[in-house]
Amino acid sequence: MFSNFSLDKLTTSINAAAQQVEESLKNNTYLPTDVSNTLSFKKTSRFFQEKVGTISEQEISKLPESYTSLERKTDQLVKILKRIIIVTKTYEIDGYDYPPNLTESLNDWWSQQPMDKQSDLQFSKSFASAISKSAYESEELLKVLNKKNTKTTMKEDETEEPADEAEEEEEDEEITNLIEIFNSWCKCFQNIDKNKINMDSIMIKEFNVKLEKMIQEDYKNVMTLRNKVNDSRLEFDTVRHEVKIKDEAAEKAKAEATTETAVKTEETKTDDKNNEKAETETKKEEKSTKDTTATTDDPTETEDYKLLEKLEDEFVSNTTEAAEGMMEFTNNVEIIKLIKLFQKTQLDYYKKCTEELEKNIKYLDEFDTEEPSSTA
Repeated sequence: MFSNFSLDKLTTSINAAAQQVEESLKNNTYLPTDVSNTLSFKKTSRFFQEKVGTISEQEISKLPESYTSLERKTDQLVKILKRIIIVTKTYEIDGYDYPPNLTESLNDWWSQQPMDKQSDLQFSKSFASAISKSAYESEELLKVLNKKNTKTTMKEDETEEPADEAEEEEEDEEITNLIEIFNSWCKCFQNIDKNKINMDSIMIKEFNVKLEKMIQEDYKNVMTLRNKVNDSRLEFDTVRHEVKIKDEAAEKAKAEATTETAVKTEETKTDDKNNEKAETETKKEEKSTKDTTATTDDPTETEDYKLLEKLEDEFVSNTTEAAEGMMEFTNNVEIIKLIKLFQKTQLDYYKKCTEELEKNIKYLDEFDTEEPSSTA
């Protein structure tokens, strides 16, 4: 009945397989308690016999190639997802793009607040923010310098020549221009930093969350289904082996009974006086043999075969369910959606960075950068 049943051995590790066996011991509720406990013990014993190689490959059910192919595809895909999450987890690290060559202490660098108490500037731990903070502090230093120059000019106003005043005003204008330039540079990278914070948030709360769900939930659910397949395979092979042994024993007993009957029949033929009595006994023996044969002619009606058929149905059902789960997990649609989300988030960020940089360049172009012509 089961000679054409062909399934493939799962290539799981011994620890994972041992765990699945343990789980199956707890969940064998579809069998009577005494049958379940006995089968669980025999199944566990068979599992370790398979691991040490005392059971031949011919006695281990083989899963179809289409199923094992799905297993390989599933395992490779989860390796890919794990490789990606290792990289994208970087977005969750505070200050992951912090400039490594800053000489200031980290605590001093980030704890200092803007000198202007009315300023709404906030500096995070990022490269863009570091540039913004450098520009802001440069601007503040220039403002202090400008104030000192203004006070000096006021004190010396009465003694300065008109030509000197013009020169001083020109120097003050250069400082003022630098203040405006550093101010625009500061705001440019402040806005870029805000866009970066938004990008990081999307990567953390959407991309990484969805990626981790595929690894931590979807893949684990698939592995649960695959473990059920291997568990039901062990149960099926265990009972099938026992049924085979019982059938072989029954066939042997039948052959011995037939041989014994033939010997007795031959002996009775040599005794003419007891011929009639021997014939009667022979008929009784033949009737007994026929009764035994009738009982064993239809072994599928025994409890063992009913249990075996039930386990086979369970095995096939679990295999189908696991295959469907793996096909759903390996569907390219979710992966494509994730990559599109990543690329769109990156594109939006870089577009905004470009807009800020272009706007700042346009503002800087208003300042004269030509070298003054020298007079002979």
